Amino acid sequence: MDADDISFEDRFEKQISFLILNPDIDIVGGAIIEFSDELSNRRLVKYPETIEMARAEIAFRSPFAHPTICFRRTVFDEISQYPEVVGNEDIALWFDCMKKRFKFANFQDPILYFCVSDGFLARSGLGKSISELRCYLSGLYSIEGLSIRMIFPFLRFIFQIMPRPIRKYGYFLRSDSKA
Repeated sequence: MDADDISFEDRFEKQISFLILNPDIDIVGGAIIEFSDELSNRRLVKYPETIEMARAEIAFRSPFAHPTICFRRTVFDEISQYPEVVGNEDIALWFDCMKKRFKFANFQDPILYFCVSDGFLARSGLGKSISELRCYLSGLYSIEGLSIRMIFPFLRFIFQIMPRPIRKYGYFLRSDSKA
């Protein structure tokens, strides 16, 4: 979580209760409400509800809003640290968790306000985009082998090297709904 993100008051209570009631789930996250000074409306962004949905979506984007994550300790018994993938540690971690067959879930209700600042939208460049492309390709290959879905990381890469106004417009198009 960044300093400008805000957790809902009952977030941890919900997540811990969920993990207690669902002992087969290892990692739980949730939907977010994005906000910024530039947005006239807040936007609700949802993530895949089940591991099957997460596996289907990981070729396109991260299956989690990273600052919403709550892990079981057992995850850290098998994955003791972030993968060493400069600038793309989060998505590399999700690929590693899928390889280890951890079970994921996401609340469809928001549990965090996420600030989309200019700095967030500017976090890209050729080096980071190339690193992300490599991370997605090796991650996808590690969980499903050679697949037609490997085309999507290339499409992400092309989008990420476009001028910033186009990336910004595309980023806000993908948001699920107004909050």
